[in-house]
Amino acid sequence: MDLERNLLIYYAIIYRGNYDEVLKATTQKNHPDIEEVKRVVDALNCKTLTMLDDDYPEYLKRSLRAPMVLFYYGDISLIDDYHHKYNLAVIGTRQSTNYGARHTSRIVKELAKDCNIVSGLARGIDAVAHRAALLYGAKTVAVLGSGIDNPWPYENVELYQAIISLGGLVISEYPDKTDPNIENFPARNRLIALFSKAVLVTEAYNYKTGTAITVRLAREYNREVMAIPYRLEATTSFCNQLIYEGAKLIRDGHDVLSTMNIAQIKII
Repeated sequence: MDLERNLLIYYAIIYRGNYDEVLKATTQKNHPDIEEVKRVVDALNCKTLTMLDDDYPEYLKRSLRAPMVLFYYGDISLIDDYHHKYNLAVIGTRQSTNYGARHTSRIVKELAKDCNIVSGLARGIDAVAHRAALLYGAKTVAVLGSGIDNPWPYENVELYQAIISLGGLVISEYPDKTDPNIENFPARNRLIALFSKAVLVTEAYNYKTGTAITVRLAREYNREVMAIPYRLEATTSFCNQLIYEGAKLIRDGHDVLSTMNIAQIKII
């Protein structure tokens, strides 16, 4: 078991978290030198969770393209089977306005006693959601599209550190200081959708964005999709389009809890 686990981690490191390359490597007959495998794995600074582990979540096992190796710092229980039903992805544009930031922060505050906030550590709405979670006492999960030891964007390094130090979780399929290559982010968005019971879009525009990818994947995984409405003059509002297509219209934290079937612990 230890050898099989170390091999899986080794391949994830060598192939920089590329899912297809790691999967292909696991089928090859000739394995690398055991001492080399141990050397590479032991050099990791972070912790790891693999699909071979006893505590690997059941909901992930049932998922298409379930992550084979996850690199992380912090509280890994935040993505376990118990916490999953309280995990809410809060996502949106990198170019957030005062409107989007204000309502994102307000709703996260209203949910702080009841939900864990999952997002992608990007600038804009992601960062607002993480910061509000930390400010109001919610646990938060940051899913990286770069190496676990290479938080991106660099302006959010302090946020990355704060999430770890305050009992949250930063997690990635990508090892060490893997660059934030553009092809990594759709895979990252898949993890945001997987780790969450529901997805809330608070401000976003058009369909050619990471937010739209996360929403599409959330629907494929049968996650509930919610959105905060925007003014009608904003004809490019992705949130308004989602509501038109059937996403739940969200006015406050109570609407979120009702949609997620979570009994509110404390009336805010």
